[in-house]
Amino acid sequence: MTIALPHGVLFPRGVSVQVDEAAEKPLAVQTSDQNGAYTGTPVDAAMLAAMRGGKTVKIGFTAGNGQRIVVPVTLRDFPAGLTALDKSPLPPAPAPAQPAAPAPR
Repeated sequence: MTIALPHGVLFPRGVSVQVDEAAEKPLAVQTSDQNGAYTGTPVDAAMLAAMRGGKTVKIGFTAGNGQRIVVPVTLRDFPAGLTALDKSPLPPAPAPAQPAAPAPR
């Protein structure tokens, strides 16, 4: 999961992600560009299950003025969205690379 953040985030204080009232998962800001800052985390089976059954995921970060900001994001349609993604056709897998032929001697 990639999280886009606004400008002005205090990088040393990091970011947190929390589903409902579960423990916060701390994340480090990974990069930034002209559009803001970014962090990410793999979504393991436990987190996916929590998000499927949860009501809200909370993204927390600290602004440059020291104010802690928590942005709630609803998970209301998350299970239906995941189901729709699971039903979408995948593009065909690329053909495996052929081993290089040995050079003639």
